[in-house]
Amino acid sequence: MKFSVVTSFYNESPKYVEEVCNSVLNQTYTNFEWVVTDDFSQNRETTKLVKSLPSRDRRIRYVEQKSKKEVWWNPQTYAIGDVVITVDADDTIFPKTLEIYNCFYIKYPDVICMTTDVRNYVDGNYRGSVYINYENYKSHMDYIFDNKHDDSVLKHGISDYFGGHGYNRSWRNINGLDFKGDLDNKLVINDMLQLTKIEEMGKILHLPRALYGYNNRKESISRTSDEHNDVSLRTQEIDQSLRDNRKIEVNSIKRIFNDIFIESTAFLDCSINFEVTSKDILYITPHILSLSKQEQLKELFFDHNIYFNDYRDNVDYCIILFDSPEQYDSFLIIYEKIKKYIGKIEIIIQISYRKINLPENNLKEKIVNFLNGKSIYWFDFNNHYITIKLF
Repeated sequence: MKFSVVTSFYNESPKYVEEVCNSVLNQTYTNFEWVVTDDFSQNRETTKLVKSLPSRDRRIRYVEQKSKKEVWWNPQTYAIGDVVITVDADDTIFPKTLEIYNCFYIKYPDVICMTTDVRNYVDGNYRGSVYINYENYKSHMDYIFDNKHDDSVLKHGISDYFGGHGYNRSWRNINGLDFKGDLDNKLVINDMLQLTKIEEMGKILHLPRALYGYNNRKESISRTSDEHNDVSLRTQEIDQSLRDNRKIEVNSIKRIFNDIFIESTAFLDCSINFEVTSKDILYITPHILSLSKQEQLKELFFDHNIYFNDYRDNVDYCIILFDSPEQYDSFLIIYEKIKKYIGKIEIIIQISYRKINLPENNLKEKIVNFLNGKSIYWFDFNNHYITIKLF
């Protein structure tokens, strides 16, 4: 299977051009082309650098657009691969992205589109991971319209702030696709339009793995108005277009990993997302996971070896998941068993808020206080989950 990775550049600094270039060329799966174009940048340095990219690798192909935003609207226009994947000019894809996509596109031929979770960065600093849960929805459109105006979701920063969609948008290269239609060319958001159009043609599979790095910056195209872009159009016109163009009832969600939504979030803040070779992972829960959930996690992370509550000596990562406020005693028991790993491997302690329903629960405070004085880092993502790294 051949992939067409597509990126349209507009006034990006050399820093971002180099970062996205390195992330594409460092893929473990090598059967791809990278289609790049300069979207009439006013910054001549950007144009010159982007046009020079093909000299670095034979898989990079530069295309001249016929009109402004031609490739941004329709990334598949010049793609010759079996699957198209969009990567924004200031973002990155993680090393195994194409390898993982190749596996699941082959395994599930009815899937027409795939997305993944994302790690969010602000000014180069990690600010938490964002994930999608289609558990109670028939389609992506159902999901975004339910979440978009849900105050509880907005407080978690999941919807408008991040677009309410999966990242690493990819789809099978189908003839005749047109995402723009008669929409205003000054629109600055195309992700939801692409996903809702594609899901009318087949199944969407969301992989709950963080395989994309999103750079949240003020000067990005989605947040800056100029003669070509109008951020004031980002909500109203898109919403209206989605509603007007949906003529049929769609049941598009491919339900493969829904049952392990909580269990998979424990990997979001782990360095395993950047590994290029297979690693051994010890996955610990206070209560043994069902065989069904174990098999789903093994399928999702087919490129690594997962051992459940098996405190073997030689492992590369240790992930511990708590999903109940009454599990502090279990933590104390588990801690005694993992002490042999401290200082040798990365240990992730994840506290899921979805079931615990904080702030009433103080499990985080108990664990952090217990670990006081030890080498730890903990991250609270908008009261949605806590990650503690123990070194």
